Amino acid sequence: MSLSGQVARNTLAQVVGRIVTTLLSLGTVSVLNSGLGPERWGLLSSVTLFGTLFAVVADMGLTTYYLREGSKEGQDRQELTSRVLGFRVVTAALLLGVAPVVASLIPDYRGLVVPVLIISLGQFVLLLNQVFVSVFQLELVMAKASFGDAVGRLIIFALSLAVVRSAEPENQLVYATGAVVVGGLVNLGVSYLFVRRYIAVTISFSRKVFAELFRSVLPLALLAVLTVLHFKIDSLLLVFLRNPVEVGIYANSYKIMEILLMLPSMFVGSLFPAFSGALQEKSDRLSHLFHTSVATLLWVVLPLVTFTVLFAPYIIAILTRDNIGEAAGALRVLSLALIAWFLSSLMSHVLILAKQQRSLVQLKLGMLVLNLTLNMVVIPQYGFMGAAWVTVITETVSLLLLAILLKRKVALSLYSSLHLRYVFIAALVGVVLYSLQLFLNQFVVESFTTTSRLLQAAFLMSLAALAGIMYVLVSSLFRSLPDPLQRWLARVESR
Repeated sequence: MSLSGQVARNTLAQVVGRIVTTLLSLGTVSVLNSGLGPERWGLLSSVTLFGTLFAVVADMGLTTYYLREGSKEGQDRQELTSRVLGFRVVTAALLLGVAPVVASLIPDYRGLVVPVLIISLGQFVLLLNQVFVSVFQLELVMAKASFGDAVGRLIIFALSLAVVRSAEPENQLVYATGAVVVGGLVNLGVSYLFVRRYIAVTISFSRKVFAELFRSVLPLALLAVLTVLHFKIDSLLLVFLRNPVEVGIYANSYKIMEILLMLPSMFVGSLFPAFSGALQEKSDRLSHLFHTSVATLLWVVLPLVTFTVLFAPYIIAILTRDNIGEAAGALRVLSLALIAWFLSSLMSHVLILAKQQRSLVQLKLGMLVLNLTLNMVVIPQYGFMGAAWVTVITETVSLLLLAILLKRKVALSLYSSLHLRYVFIAALVGVVLYSLQLFLNQFVVESFTTTSRLLQAAFLMSLAALAGIMYVLVSSLFRSLPDPLQRWLARVESR
């Protein structure tokens, strides 16, 4: 099968798998929202955030390093995997072990040390599994990773349901985080069974190799830490500056964003080998690959933004019965940053493959300072809505700076890759969806918020399918425009 066919099949497998895992993840969030209540859900969100921050530090950019090195022609993936697994076990255990200690020193987290300890163990299991997922990614067999993820999330969903039904309120946080560990272990076991077809799983411990790996991943580790701090600093400040209920409201809207952001990660990850080869060859194929990738991402993200802005209350209502309007408002604002997030993901990976980590670290550090400064100003007064708007501003600035950096370092132009026709298509579909939204708001929205979540999910998926069909049809019509209109549109896009 050709590379394009493998990439398409791999991406399709990830999309299908992501749909399944997304439904399970949303189901888990919905169950925990209703079972824990706004305050305990906010506390669980705070614990999860804390564990995520330490997990990114513990990852040390090793996933990106593995994908970059494994994409090189002639690389011994067996030896690479053995070295990376050994390094991952040692560094993740040490760094994640610090998390509960740090939590015990922070007043807002002192009552949450045990849940932080358990969630850290879950993150350790997740990081081990990520090495196997990287093998699947390089082999373009992500269907196997998606299956393991789905099984693990199904376990988490079932255990979360048992927790909210049976556990005493004071024990719910501990049991809910424990469910994450059990689901992660099942996922790891499934991945291990599959990955043995491609490599013999061994672990290598060598002080010399660890020193070499540390020097190699240090720039990537700094980049990963700066990226997650930039991404999560608003949520972290909400923990310290506002109350747990606001943390939970923002977590619900951000959960949707995190799910949507899996799409560019899957797509770009599938293209890692292709971009790596094009960069090494320094051929014209790199420009074509980049332009095609930008067009694909735009084609996907614009209808996502339109749909999310218009139907945010319906999306949030599936997750929670509390504070729907507030969370929907934050979701609408955050969705405006999706375009920047999608395109930035592609450009950052290209720059990493081009070994421009130092420039990326400098850029991310500047963005972190800007993000932190703005959030410190707006969060005390405007809360999570202020944080959402800061996210849009900083992500847009970051996108513009990344475009400049990519042009200077790799000679790739984002501007020349943008396709205005996709904006026209999204706008036309948006007008129809807006009319539909007005009708639904008048006759459906009240009953929607009180009906069963299964019916809510089915209704929302039907809306999404309808929007997708309309978008594809309108896109087809644009491709069928008469030649004079096609030439005019091409001239407009080239300006």
